[in-house]
Amino acid sequence: MSDSNDLYGVILAGGAGTRFWPLSREMSPKQLLRVFGTESLIWQTIKRLLPLIPQEQIYMVSNSKLASEIRTNLITGKEPFDKVGYLVEPEARNTAPAIGLAAVYLANMNPDAVMAILPSDHIINNQDEFLAVLKQVEELAKAGYLVTLGLKPTRPETGFGYIKSGEKLAQFSNGYVSHAVERFVEKPDRETAVSYLESGDYFWNSGMFVFKASTILDEIHRLMPDLYNLLLKFRDLSLDEWSSEKAKAIFCEAESLSIDYGIIEKSDKVAVVPVDLDWSDVGSLTALGDFLDKDGRDNAVAGNVLDIESKNSIIYGEDRL
Repeated sequence: MSDSNDLYGVILAGGAGTRFWPLSREMSPKQLLRVFGTESLIWQTIKRLLPLIPQEQIYMVSNSKLASEIRTNLITGKEPFDKVGYLVEPEARNTAPAIGLAAVYLANMNPDAVMAILPSDHIINNQDEFLAVLKQVEELAKAGYLVTLGLKPTRPETGFGYIKSGEKLAQFSNGYVSHAVERFVEKPDRETAVSYLESGDYFWNSGMFVFKASTILDEIHRLMPDLYNLLLKFRDLSLDEWSSEKAKAIFCEAESLSIDYGIIEKSDKVAVVPVDLDWSDVGSLTALGDFLDKDGRDNAVAGNVLDIESKNSIIYGEDRL
């Protein structure tokens, strides 16, 4: 367990996983599927954090439609997670309002709270490096930075946003280096992606962040003042009151904006720490082919499948033939 009681896991779990249709449905999105192992992706996300953060300091941020499904998923696994907290948005309004809500709640509970913001549906195979870097960047967050984990690119990927690193800020004792962020770059064309890979200065934007709750609230106050004023109205509400019609009416006024566009890409407090996590956002069904074992005809097959002379295919079944 971490020596710090200030680090909290905040797992964003409100997405619908539409690119995983037809396996994912409205009430059974990608993060609840047991496609990549015996337990769901969201279960794996929590399990990954437990050597560093106790269950009691891990929070799910989701909408009212999905929260009960997530709770059921997490308490029926082979290792039930029944002490995890739930911050249920009154309405889905994208990640800036969602993270703002979590920050208000945690800052109220612990003024020194540091939030590790993590998607609920990613795969990270390099567990030791993930925990090691999380431990280190907590220090950086406490120094007032909005830290993003930049993934070292392994190919000229055109489907991800990139972060260009700038001047070095600090080097930690275990070798991780933090940099100021020079700029964020939208998904590039292939030629540009090749140049990014060759330069060594560009990293994939993982969507994983670490910052103090008070720091992100200060930046929301500065860069999204309307959202900040709205969030203040939740400071004195209990979690039960978040589901009231009054709270819903207030929250619906929030602009639907991602934390990247609203804050991270505009702030001058952002640092990037490059890491190699053997990571995938399993963004579409074709990602199954990267993780399932292949047969002699290059098929990736899972489940109860009868296959007749298929080749180069991804075939996924469940219990029924």
